[in-house]
Amino acid sequence: DAEIAGAVADELDQIGLPVVVDPVCVSTTGATLLTPGALDVYRFRLIPRATVVTPNIPEVRALTDVDVSDVGQLREAAAALFALGPQWVLVKGGHLDGVATDLLYDGVDEIVLPGERIDTPHTHGTGCTLASAIAARLAHGDDMPAAVAAAKVFVTGAIRRGYPLGSGVGPAAQWLPPSDE
Repeated sequence: DAEIAGAVADELDQIGLPVVVDPVCVSTTGATLLTPGALDVYRFRLIPRATVVTPNIPEVRALTDVDVSDVGQLREAAAALFALGPQWVLVKGGHLDGVATDLLYDGVDEIVLPGERIDTPHTHGTGCTLASAIAARLAHGDDMPAAVAAAKVFVTGAIRRGYPLGSGVGPAAQWLPPSDE
């Protein structure tokens, strides 16, 4: 709700560190996860504070009213989100048909990031995992394009190893690259 989102924004204003905002506001099944007031806090307080914002296609629609139905419309979505004030936007195209193409945008440069589409229903948590992996790579010292590219490799491996748990969409599995040893 708006109170919790506002408390998060207040804390972020105090710490002065890079911020990855994954606007978890619409689930993969299409369920709305935030109240309308919380969406406004995202738009006007959290996203402008973001080093990078990482919405999926349904979240883009909820935040900007831009409807994306193909890869060609990722640019319009990225521009609409960028207008809200973040330093970078990563529009995740996993909900589109075909290659899982994402678009990273900083207001000038666009980096198209095609990814392997893996035929599995077990993708629960992949957006949060991607945002966390980006944050980890930024903390490690990567620039944004390198952080996003490394995070996509990590999440692709996790999707590949996803597994059924319960009766719904299973989670992506923890994945580590093979050791050189």
